[in-house]
Amino acid sequence: MYSKAITIATLLVLVGCSIVPKRQSEPSAFATVRTIELRDATDPVLLASTSAKRVREYLEIGLTHRGYIVCRDCKSDAVATVTISVYRTKHDSKRDLIGWGNLNYVEYGASDWTLTIVRNDKTIYQKRIRDNESMPIDQLAAQQVRDVLQKIPTRQ
Repeated sequence: MYSKAITIATLLVLVGCSIVPKRQSEPSAFATVRTIELRDATDPVLLASTSAKRVREYLEIGLTHRGYIVCRDCKSDAVATVTISVYRTKHDSKRDLIGWGNLNYVEYGASDWTLTIVRNDKTIYQKRIRDNESMPIDQLAAQQVRDVLQKIPTRQ
């Protein structure tokens, strides 16, 4: 009896989640975009105390490579705003062999940020990225930016 109820509840949740619209970039929304103003709305203390500005730098490099002209404080076709809320490295120790073996040190990168691109007061792209991976934080940020840029069409 309980297994049937759990199965039905699981199916309802899966169907409900698949119906929720996901905001994806539409190639037609980027058709007239040539220049993108890149803004960083991150807390200045976070930018000063970590290397969080790397996310903005990676985005600038990636957008330029995709054919867009990236500028700061300029007249542009669209405005991209990056807001970083978490950017840190955590060192953790773990023992292998069920806690009796060697002590291993693992470095985790935790990064949580949002990219929003607005054109004519309309959001044409929005993506929140949140990861906690066992890799250096700058490598994690580069991987996240690469994944985000794959959803943005290349400028012809």
